[in-house]
Amino acid sequence: MSLRRGNTSQMERIKSRYDAVLCFAAADTEAAERICSFLERAWVPGKRRRVLYLDRSRRESGLTTETKTALERSSYLIVCCSEEACASNRVAAEIDYFAHLRSQNDSHDGSRLLACQLGEKPSDAAAPEALALPAPLRWIAQESGTEPYLPDLRGYEPGMDRRDRARIRYEPLALLAPLVGLRDRARVAARKAKLRAFALEAAGLMVAGAVG
Repeated sequence: MSLRRGNTSQMERIKSRYDAVLCFAAADTEAAERICSFLERAWVPGKRRRVLYLDRSRRESGLTTETKTALERSSYLIVCCSEEACASNRVAAEIDYFAHLRSQNDSHDGSRLLACQLGEKPSDAAAPEALALPAPLRWIAQESGTEPYLPDLRGYEPGMDRRDRARIRYEPLALLAPLVGLRDRARVAARKAKLRAFALEAAGLMVAGAVG
């Protein structure tokens, strides 16, 4: 498997960079694993599979050498935002370290920061105060003068209805798009739909030929 979970001997053997590191609070581990699995395995025509780093230990005692190495080798940092993430020193430290790596001065470079919203779906999700952004992410947004787009993955539960399931499937494409070199999630969805339609058409022609 390509999923990395904090094994030092594995890290020593890895020479290539990670496509992304997952940054999340310990309470959001299950959700982070779902996101990681989707981003690594989602089929995008003409694109290779991704390699992400996910550390399940989530120790709050500071960043280990292994975590710093993963952040240094990673193209993106994906921050899983939640109330628990806002209270996590580990989450704040990872954001700060990653953003400083790519900065030419004392400011933060947020160009390689991605984020999504986790947790329960609030009654008024459009309200600004409903967004749970870790403090470093807010500071970086203020420095750059741009508000980050956060795919909304809140409200996930096994028995959710079809409309909510479709939303949960579509929203993570905004995280997948930059990992595969596409500008937005609509381009990822369009590429997948085009190839799916071609496959169905080809299958139809094969059946027609066999019958004929």
